Amino acid sequence: MHPFGYLYPSQTNSKSAFPNVWLIKRAAIIGRLFYHTAQCLLAQTNPMEPGKASEEMRALQLHHAQQVCGIVAHTKDRGVASVAIRSLAIASAVLTDPREQEEVLEILDKIHAASGWRLGKIHSELKKSWGWPSPAGGSTPVMAHPDPRGGSSGKYYASSTSGGGAPPAMTAASSQPPAAPMKALVNPLSFADFSLPNHPYQNWYEPPNRSNSYSSQTFL
Repeated sequence: MHPFGYLYPSQTNSKSAFPNVWLIKRAAIIGRLFYHTAQCLLAQTNPMEPGKASEEMRALQLHHAQQVCGIVAHTKDRGVASVAIRSLAIASAVLTDPREQEEVLEILDKIHAASGWRLGKIHSELKKSWGWPSPAGGSTPVMAHPDPRGGSSGKYYASSTSGGGAPPAMTAASSQPPAAPMKALVNPLSFADFSLPNHPYQNWYEPPNRSNSYSSQTFL
């Protein structure tokens, strides 16, 4: 599972802001994605670092996030796209460099063009986590609908809320109130403080032994 090679952005002619991790087998690519994604999540939910993460944990998150982005950015295997999308969405949320953020969105666009999967929601979630300003409200984009008068001729007509009114078949649907957006799942460990008496997993979590009765040679 170890990479055959590793090149930093300054060592290549590529315009990518992420390192080039050389992985040959698909199993190795997926394994490394799982490993770095898990490490990134563990650094975010470290029970010994409640509240704001320390500089060490922050640097650890960035390191593993850049590894995930580097693997996805340089892999040629389209078979890992399903794993790559979720790993990219989880890990890249901690990025702070605008250049790296822009490249992540470009990677998602390439995956969308190659697979056809809808990744607009991931775009929105990442921009929100990065603190990007929300796009200004504008007119509804023009969408194509089959022409009911065209039969099977395959003709289409354009509809937009900016003029002309909705088609007869769409009138009833447009009069209904919009559905409430789905609430994003919240990880309870992301804000848990294990030093408080009401911390989660009270029946299973045991605080670490901070006594100096052991030495570093115990782990050798």
